[in-house]
This record gives sequence, structure tokens and C-alpha cells, in this order.
Amino acid sequence: MEVGTGGAFTALQDGDTVELFSGFQGGQHVFVSLRAWELTTLSSRVELSLERTSDGDRVSVPYEVNLRFSPSLQPGEPALLEGLLLQVPDASKAVGREVRLNAAFESDSGEHGADSRTVTLQWASDLEP
Repeated sequence: MEVGTGGAFTALQDGDTVELFSGFQGGQHVFVSLRAWELTTLSSRVELSLERTSDGDRVSVPYEVNLRFSPSLQPGEPALLEGLLLQVPDASKAVGREVRLNAAFESDSGEHGADSRTVTLQWASDLEP
């Protein structure tokens, strides 16, 4: 499994910058996307979080949702979950800070994966990725 960002999957490396978007209803969020290879069951429990690396404090709301990966279109390509909204309730605790983006899933048949990236959050210049 690999964690990325964006409305469509964009790969992340440790040290990258991730944009924090202002929502239309007053909140703010990061777009998270996932890809996973060789899944036989697409329905999965997905967990996401953002934690400050300086103290381990969570800066996102809890995110544990049952979702379904989109199947891969070609053999050997990954199944995708794209454009997931991970809310950040207090931007002042996250913007300009180094955070760890954590993602994990477990499928209904017990397949599982986890990944994380250390990134810095900045305000987005556009409304959507």
C-alpha cells in the first residue's frame, strides 16, 4: 500500500509539502489518496491520521471508515481510493509544521497494509487539488 495526496493519486516522499484546503463550510482538510496492489477484496476499513512529529499530537479528526477501493484497470496496477477528506480542526496547530500522514487499511477478507509519510502542511492556493 502507498499513501499519497490529491483528488487523484499523487505520490509523496518524506519531506514533501502537502496542501491544506479551506472547505466551503468553514472547515479545512487535506486530500488523501491511497493505492494498494494485489487486493482480492476491495471493501476495507480505512484509517487515516495526521500527527505532529514534534510531540506526536494528532492534528486531524479521527478517521475510520468502511470504503471500497476502485479496482485496478490492468493486471499489475493498483486499486485506488482517491480524494479522501481528512479534516484538520485547528490549522494553527498544523500549518507550517512537520506532520506524519498515516494510512492503514484492512479488507473484509483480512488483507491489510499501512504506510506513512513525513510532510509539511501549507495553505493551498486553490480551492481544490
